[in-house]
Amino acid sequence: MDLQHPASLALLAFLESEISQNRALGDYQTMLRALWNKRKNSDLHQTPTTLPKGYRSRTVREYVRKKFGALLPYWGPTAIRGDLTDKKAHISTFISLVNELSNDAVEVDRVFELAAKMVADYINAKSPIIQLPEASQPQQVLISLLNTKSRGRVQQGIVYALLKTLYEGVPHTTVRTKSVFAGDAQSGQLGDIDVIEQEIILSVFEVKAQALNISTYEEVIRTHSISGERHYPVFILAESFQPDLFEEIQNVFIIRLRDFCLSILAEIVISKRISTEDSIRQVLSVYNTDFCDMIQQDRTLRVDY
Repeated sequence: MDLQHPASLALLAFLESEISQNRALGDYQTMLRALWNKRKNSDLHQTPTTLPKGYRSRTVREYVRKKFGALLPYWGPTAIRGDLTDKKAHISTFISLVNELSNDAVEVDRVFELAAKMVADYINAKSPIIQLPEASQPQQVLISLLNTKSRGRVQQGIVYALLKTLYEGVPHTTVRTKSVFAGDAQSGQLGDIDVIEQEIILSVFEVKAQALNISTYEEVIRTHSISGERHYPVFILAESFQPDLFEEIQNVFIIRLRDFCLSILAEIVISKRISTEDSIRQVLSVYNTDFCDMIQQDRTLRVDY
C-alpha cells in the first residue's frame, strides 16, 4: 500500500537522513518508540523535548528482532537521560514529525513498519566481527571477549561497560572513557577510564591488553605523577605480570584483567540483584551502544549476542 500523506514521506525521509549519519542505536530506538506510541494511539500528541513514554521498554526491540531479525540495545537507550538537549535535537525533530502524521491508524501503522525496516536494514548491514555461541555461559562470554585480539579496543570497552553498569544509578557518579589510542591530554581524561563523583576523581583505570612490562608500568606512573601529589588510586589491568618486577607504589594496584572483570561482573549480580545472564546482557548492551557506537565509533567491534 502506498503512503497517502506528505507528512509520512517527510518523516521517512528525515529518518533516512539520520541513519546516514550513523547515530547511536539508542537514538533510533527512542525515535521508533515515539512512532510506536503514535501507532498505538493515532490521536496521540507527544512533547518533542521529552523522551517518549516507554522509551526504556524492550517492546520495540522485541518487535524489530522478531519481525526483521535485527538487534536493538537489550536494555534500551541507556545513554539518554532527562529531557532531550541540543545534542539530541534530531530526536526532538523526529517526534515533531510524528505529531504531524495523520490520524489514520492504517497509515501510521504502515509508516512504523517502513521506519522499523529502515533501522533494521541499517543494523543488519553492519555485521559485528564478534559472534558468540548461543550456549555460552556468561563467564565464558566475558573471558572470550577479553581474549579477542583487538589491540586493546575490545578490552577497554568491556572494562568501561562493566564499570558503567556497576555504577548505573549511583547518585552523582559517572564513568567516562575515551576512544582507544586517543591521548589523555587530547581527551581531557586522566586514564583510559575514570570514575568521577561530582567532578572529583574517585579512581582511574589503565587497561593493558598485554603482559605488563617495566617500561609500560613506568610510563603509567609518570603519567599520573605529572600534576604532583595524586589523590586517587590507579588500577593497572593487564593480561599478566610478574609481581617481583614492579616496585610497590602507594595507591597503584596491578590486577589481572580477567580477574578484575569477573569480580566486577559478580559485584553487578550482587548489587543489582539480577541473574548472571541478565548482567552480561546489560554489560554488552552498554558496550555495543555506549562504547562501540558513541565513543569508539566502530561498529565492527560490536558483539552479536
